[in-house]
Amino acid sequence: VPPGAPQHREMRTHVIHGDGSLAEPPMPPAPGVAHVQCGNGKPFTARVERQDKGQREVSVMSFCLKGGSPAQSLEGLRHARARVSADTHLSPEAKAEVLRQIDAEIARLEKIA
Repeated sequence: VPPGAPQHREMRTHVIHGDGSLAEPPMPPAPGVAHVQCGNGKPFTARVERQDKGQREVSVMSFCLKGGSPAQSLEGLRHARARVSADTHLSPEAKAEVLRQIDAEIARLEKIA
């Protein structure tokens, strides 16, 4: 995109609870910035960047893991992995990258759980 050229930005935020219910997301703190509040949980974020037909596409998926022990976080992350794996709306490339990042975090947590 040439400097000064108008750019199209689109941001979609979907918040899905562990039971599958859809929640209304809080307003982002600034345009183009998603914000996730996890309460007592711990956030885990996977980020995917790619080029598609000359356009830069950035996908960010945030998951709220249960607070407390690494074993509790592992449980939540494994559940999130199953949901991402079953998601039919993600591109195969984005899904593979998000799953790779989740798997790396699962492996890290397994070492300390």
